[in-house]
Amino acid sequence: MSMPKLLADALERARSASGGSGGNVIHSSAILRADRELLLRAGWIRKIIKGWYLLTKPEAPPGESTQWYASYWDFLGAYLSRRFGMEYCLSAAASLDRHIDNPLVPRQVTVMVPKGGGAPLDLPFDTSLLMYNDPKNIPADRSIIQGLQVMTLPRALVKIPETYYPNHAQNAEIALKMVGDPGEIARALILTESRTAAARIIGAYEFLKLDRSANELRKALEIPFGKIVAKNPFSEGMPLLGPSRIKAPVAARIEAMWQTAHSTVEIHEKKSVECEFNKNDLLAIVDESYRRDAFHSLSIEGYQVTEDLIKKVRDGDWDPDSDPEDGKQRERLAAAGYKDAFRHVRASLAEVFNGGEAVSVLQAQYQTWYRLLFGYFVRAGVYSADSLVGYRNGPVFIRDSRHCPPRADSISDAMDALFTCLSKEPSAMVKAILAHYFFVYIHPYPDGNGRMARFAMNFLMVAAGRPWTIIRSERRKEYREALATMDTKQDISFFADFILEEMRESTV
Repeated sequence: MSMPKLLADALERARSASGGSGGNVIHSSAILRADRELLLRAGWIRKIIKGWYLLTKPEAPPGESTQWYASYWDFLGAYLSRRFGMEYCLSAAASLDRHIDNPLVPRQVTVMVPKGGGAPLDLPFDTSLLMYNDPKNIPADRSIIQGLQVMTLPRALVKIPETYYPNHAQNAEIALKMVGDPGEIARALILTESRTAAARIIGAYEFLKLDRSANELRKALEIPFGKIVAKNPFSEGMPLLGPSRIKAPVAARIEAMWQTAHSTVEIHEKKSVECEFNKNDLLAIVDESYRRDAFHSLSIEGYQVTEDLIKKVRDGDWDPDSDPEDGKQRERLAAAGYKDAFRHVRASLAEVFNGGEAVSVLQAQYQTWYRLLFGYFVRAGVYSADSLVGYRNGPVFIRDSRHCPPRADSISDAMDALFTCLSKEPSAMVKAILAHYFFVYIHPYPDGNGRMARFAMNFLMVAAGRPWTIIRSERRKEYREALATMDTKQDISFFADFILEEMRESTV
């Protein structure tokens, strides 16, 4: 049997085995030793910890974290269920993060287990799992999210420490507003006999202007706890979100992040280039920018082992050092699509200059930009026609980022929230910079999200009288680091400064 067929058969068995434990995670007992050794040598699997492996791609460099972050929760679910069955539970903070779809992979997750806890289990890329023995406090009423045993949302809110509120105000506000019936929290408070937590949650509801919830909670607790003096656990001066209940966590998170970033970008806007261009001059600048802009355009690569990929390996067509002619062909397809999309962005700007409202035109046209960007790939048979319709229908991940974009079924809510924020925002520079950031944050497409984010940013900049800004490829590392700082620290200032620097460079 040929080596390509041996490798493809082993890869197919490994992929099938990973389906039983989630994502791209495989336990050594699920695959043959010969398959494991062959796939390790070929670079198709990598060791996580003893007995556990990650299905990956051989061209991924050893220090790249993308596949690990993409499979992090799958691994925890598979590892914990194999070791403890259903007799474990994530801590209150970790449980709450799962309920609100926190997109950031944490450095450490804490888990209550019936036995076998101890020192942290070190995992790849500075992540770890801390298990501690606490069988009496593993709640009987638990939820299952992404294959993980977690506290119910009301119980998690009751059990999180007071310090969680000032340290993670956005998460706490979203979680409290996701609870539909305050009676659910009252029940959790009574069962855990948490009078101190009751005062804290009532105070939190009052701070959030959810007076009905606060009053209902206070009344429900009168018999078991007596009179409760509310204590506001938040340190902020005012809530980030409106007083209505939250149904889509990702939409609320975007709104809250926008509010946090808005004032910072406004401050940095004072450093921006002052423009005195008329409409014709701006369109001429756009035309002149095309060649440099196309050259510096970036793409973001995702990782996923598919049936098509297995077939290529089986047929002997998989070659990491692919035929240069094939590479050139893909480059030609990408360049042709970029040109068509760029032209349509310019046409959309002309529509604005003829009286159209910028955000409305953007919302109406950006899906067309995307279809043009990859139209030649469809004509060449590289992509199927349905892949350019609507948003992605599966997961996608950002290279070396702890941020995991929203699930496919949350993208519509996320994009609606983005355009709601854009339509309410009075500052042109805030619109442009945050449109770029949140387009990458949401990652609505399987590919080309960076190019689409820059199109959206430049469309809004030029529509407001600013020049087309080119993000230079030689600053790719700084660019990604600036985006990642907002993801991990909620600090948009580095990204705002970066964009303004590139804007000044583009006008030289």
